[in-house]
Amino acid sequence: MTAKDFVDFKSMSNNVTNLAIGDDWQKIMWSRIRQLFVMEKDPHAIFLATAYGGVTRRMDVYRRNRRFLETPQTAITLVKVSSTLGISQAKKTDLLSLFQPAQIPNSYRHFFDSLTVGAEVQEAEMED
Repeated sequence: MTAKDFVDFKSMSNNVTNLAIGDDWQKIMWSRIRQLFVMEKDPHAIFLATAYGGVTRRMDVYRRNRRFLETPQTAITLVKVSSTLGISQAKKTDLLSLFQPAQIPNSYRHFFDSLTVGAEVQEAEMED
C-alpha cells in the first residue's frame, strides 16, 4: 500500500450521530463485537455480530433518537488523503542510531535513509 491508497474519514465522521444503539434498540457492547462490516447497498448502516457466523445486528449511524432518523441528503464521498505520510524527525534519528550498535543490519540502511519526515508530524511535535 502507498499513501494514495488511504482515505480520510474525518469529514464523513462529523455526520455520524449514533454509535451506541442498534436498530433493535439494544445498546451496542463494542467489547463483544467479533465481526463488523458495511454493505454497499446500505451505506448508512454498520452490521455487527458478537459471534463469528452468528446473528447480525444492524445499526444506523445517522439515527438521532427513537423517533427521528436523519438520512443524509447528499451522497457520501470518500476523500483521499492529500498529504504524504511520514515519520517525525526524532523517530527517524532514533531509528538511524540503531545502526551504530549493529542492532539493525546495514543491508537495511537504504530503506531507513529513504524514510520521509512528514510536515504534519513535525507541526504536532512542535505543539507538544
